[in-house]
Amino acid sequence: DIFVKIERIVRTIQSFSHSHRNLIILYNEMTSESNAKLTWKLAAQMEALSAGIYASLIRQAQEAGKVKKDISPELFAFFLDNLFMMLQFSYACGYYRERFKIYAGEDIFEHDDLVVEQFMKFFRAALE
Repeated sequence: DIFVKIERIVRTIQSFSHSHRNLIILYNEMTSESNAKLTWKLAAQMEALSAGIYASLIRQAQEAGKVKKDISPELFAFFLDNLFMMLQFSYACGYYRERFKIYAGEDIFEHDDLVVEQFMKFFRAALE
């Protein structure tokens, strides 16, 4: 089920970002505009894989009648990955952590389940 899989991904993002914060910060730094050549290599190698997986997941859910048929799996995969990246950075990177607290409250990092619940409501509303 697409919704179960997406929830697992969100929980993995939270867990990984908590336990490997420095790797997320490094990824954020590596993909900055000042590293354009490196960014292109990362996108070609790593992100092409996730783009295909997410688009395929959406396509399968469409075929199973679980989500809207009028959405582009490729574009929706891009939008979904943007949400995932921002969530990841919001758990790890200084600026994004502070931004997250501005929007969601100073204690947001103590409420992972709430973040998952609200993310899933947002995601379901977009697809159903």
